[in-house]
Amino acid sequence: MFHSIYKDFLRFLDALETEEVWEAYEKYYYHPHRAFLESYWTTFRWMDVRQIRDRVRRVRRGDYSTLLALLTEADLESMAEEALALCMRTFRAPQMPDIYFMVGFFSADGFVLELKERPVIGFGLERFRSWRPLPVLFAHEYGHYLRHLWRSDEPYLFDGGTVLPRLLLTEGLCTAFSEWVFPHYPLNEHLFYTEERLRWCDRNEQYLLDVLDAALRGERECTIFWSGDAALGLPPRVGAYLGYRFVKEYMAKHGDGAISALLELRDVTDMWDEQVTRGG
Repeated sequence: MFHSIYKDFLRFLDALETEEVWEAYEKYYYHPHRAFLESYWTTFRWMDVRQIRDRVRRVRRGDYSTLLALLTEADLESMAEEALALCMRTFRAPQMPDIYFMVGFFSADGFVLELKERPVIGFGLERFRSWRPLPVLFAHEYGHYLRHLWRSDEPYLFDGGTVLPRLLLTEGLCTAFSEWVFPHYPLNEHLFYTEERLRWCDRNEQYLLDVLDAALRGERECTIFWSGDAALGLPPRVGAYLGYRFVKEYMAKHGDGAISALLELRDVTDMWDEQVTRGG
């Protein structure tokens, strides 16, 4: 089910010239969608209500000119319905996802969160500069949604260990899944990389594996695979590349049942352990 709550944000924008800003935000957007918005703010902890109020009072309609233009170019819901149908055809979830199209402040472009004890998919529309990434991003977040349904992703696993092995599996699976659904997109777009960054990762794969080995032994900070590290020459988000490579190797060995098996695994170390026991 699609929840196009961005339309109520647009109603708020329309009211800027005639109504008090925060009161209009509450009336048109915050109060009607309070459960979702508060779950989002709680999950990502980027802003509390006081900070949101301060930011709302600085809003100008022109801040959203790109989004307003994009919404006149294509039918967002039709694009999303087509992407969902392709995802479900590729790997059917046991329950249809609820999908939210929101507008916020510095939102994630795509995410999964828990709402009333169920995972939902969301998209922060103010991040988009074109609709080209939407299908790939949709399939990527559908992969996260599957991991949530299988209780294999955050926030269900708190075992005291590093999150790096789990992130490698999850991001690798979601990247491979979007590639499966939309094979006509180049790999760098599935990874949300530039072509140059993908070429760098290809050239330096062994170096990345060496740094990963050190990180898993506790000799490097695990966060560098997402934040990058200038001293080591690592660009941001190289963990997505490694996770994708691990998942593709696993899928090549396991064939049609690979996605189901990957949803059951906790992290990449489970993949490696299985390959060892199977003689891989």
